[in-house]
Amino acid sequence: GGGWIETEEDLTFGASFPSGLLIPRSEWVDRIEERKKHGYSLSNFYKHVYYQHRESSCVHNAAARCMGVRRCVFLGEKYRFVTSPMSSYSQVARSRHSGSYMWGAMEYLTEHGQWPVSDFGQDRVFTHTFHENTPFTRRLPDGWEQTARHFRVAEDGWFRIDSREQFAIALLQDMPICYGRRGHSICAEDLTYTGSSRRPTFYVRYCDSYGTRKGENGRLYDSENMWATGGAWCCHSVRL
Repeated sequence: GGGWIETEEDLTFGASFPSGLLIPRSEWVDRIEERKKHGYSLSNFYKHVYYQHRESSCVHNAAARCMGVRRCVFLGEKYRFVTSPMSSYSQVARSRHSGSYMWGAMEYLTEHGQWPVSDFGQDRVFTHTFHENTPFTRRLPDGWEQTARHFRVAEDGWFRIDSREQFAIALLQDMPICYGRRGHSICAEDLTYTGSSRRPTFYVRYCDSYGTRKGENGRLYDSENMWATGGAWCCHSVRL
């Protein structure tokens, strides 16, 4: 399982999280309750759950999910497309089991993008689609770049997260997070808590890439001591 290879390049990739976006910890519970009242969750923007099988493509699964969620938040439901992590993983990894660098996956999604899994009946038709479970292959048909360019993260579209506070605040401002966890990479979607509003214990709900059988339809929870212990980046801007 997994497939995240941590490197020194991870420490410098991405722009620093803007200090102007900070939200005091004392306001987190109120923000969470306000979102709950309206049934608002980043999970609702991208209900598809990836299944990486025996491929070590977790980084590309998590990054794809971040891009997909932010795409819907930023551009609207019309632009809800599921993209194929394998379409980028197969181009940067040494083999199906080698894993890949976090910064490498995010950089690839910025420069080249991913193919859509299918058109899902939308009003735009793309020449190429690439099923998420397509076997590892480096051979892509001519013209694939023209399709992938529609599914990219914007230049400087990743903010590097260096603290638990930044981690929580990114989620409260609708920026999904691609983060490393014990050699595995996952996508954080929502901030929640247990206990009273005066003494809350905060948790992150994340989506894994092993299908819907784990947890709540593929979603599980991380306690605060796991946030930002490995590399973590939030996606804040995508391209058309």
